[in-house]
Amino acid sequence: FWWTFFHEAGHVTLHRGMTFVDEKNGVQEKCEQEADEWATEHLVGSECFEELKARRPRSKAQIRGFAKSINIHPGIVVGMLQHAGVIPYRNLNGLKERFEWKNR
Repeated sequence: FWWTFFHEAGHVTLHRGMTFVDEKNGVQEKCEQEADEWATEHLVGSECFEELKARRPRSKAQIRGFAKSINIHPGIVVGMLQHAGVIPYRNLNGLKERFEWKNR
């Protein structure tokens, strides 16, 4: 959730007045990359995240340690690493918080 929220906030902040449809062509790809970079910078810091990716963390302890060091929830870190292709989407999901919509 939080990665997506910050990615979309990046679009709102960086690309005011533009209309978006998820397509893969020049401008859209550049805008998506910019929104990803904005989200990364605001969630953990780009330099910090690059260092983490280079270490290729694989364990819950590594993720928790990193998350604690920058005061962020470990589930956000897992989602970011999954999105970046560092870890598969099936790994470390137990660190993510789950929520359910209440039926009204």
